[in-house]
Amino acid sequence: MELNKTGHTVIDMQHQRILEWFEKLQSIPANQRLGPYAKAVLDDLRNYVIEHFELEEQVMSECDFPDSVRHQHLHQQLGAQVESFVQDYESSGSLAQDLLLGFLKDWLIRHINQEDAVFSSYLEDQ
Repeated sequence: MELNKTGHTVIDMQHQRILEWFEKLQSIPANQRLGPYAKAVLDDLRNYVIEHFELEEQVMSECDFPDSVRHQHLHQQLGAQVESFVQDYESSGSLAQDLLLGFLKDWLIRHINQEDAVFSSYLEDQ
């Protein structure tokens, strides 16, 4: 899967990390996708979301991105979904792996390749 580049080195590296998670999770046999590995992935994803969105939003603020409020709202929705996965795992001890993979794929395809592409175009014009 190819990801659009924003032109911001750190943001692009972070987007690549999401792709690596997706590919790693996808490659694990279904009967091995649960347990401590799932918890580690969720904890890492939760921390990453905070770090990544803060950086993107800081860059948007610095360059006066006109659509930043709507984009921040999308970040809040993505963050809430990650938190929902964490809470579900903590309450049940299992993870709906296919739902997580679908979420990551949607994030990769729709958010990064479509939503962040608008931001990328704006950065290029600056």
